Amino acid sequence: MTSQPRYKPGDRIGGRYQVHKALMGGMGEVYLCMDLKEMQPYALKTFQQRYLTDSQRLRHAFEQEVATWVALEKHPNIVRCFWMQTFDNQPFMALEWVAGEEGRGTDLRGWLRHGSLELKPALEITLDICNGLRHAQAKRPGLVHRDLKPENILMAQGGLYAKLFEMQAGRYA
Repeated sequence: MTSQPRYKPGDRIGGRYQVHKALMGGMGEVYLCMDLKEMQPYALKTFQQRYLTDSQRLRHAFEQEVATWVALEKHPNIVRCFWMQTFDNQPFMALEWVAGEEGRGTDLRGWLRHGSLELKPALEITLDICNGLRHAQAKRPGLVHRDLKPENILMAQGGLYAKLFEMQAGRYA
């Protein structure tokens, strides 16, 4: 059974965030939205409705993820998380909207579908990932990303920057 996003393009989340595009992940939903009050783009992330059966545990994990991500503050190689708010009895985190390059998409997986990378861009992406991880480690010692994969590396500004996404926190023992 394929899950469908609960909001469609044109819908409003919380009466304020107009949905431009809905994206489905393993457990989450991400809505690319325009804040109609501030006229700023945001990506609003929440978990899929089918995971509401264990909502207290999931909500706690979600709140921890938001707290960790917000504490990382602004860094060019980490997708920024601004806040968490509840709409329609569902928690959402507000993230920086990273626009993808036309024809390649937003994440590194989309870029790799077009063939292997040249050495220089591959090294630049690797350095960006390392810089993001180093910053996260400096802000939250012991932090482990736990889900580092091409789908969680977003390519910002036409590939000039790689940004870590899905900052699910794990810790070294």
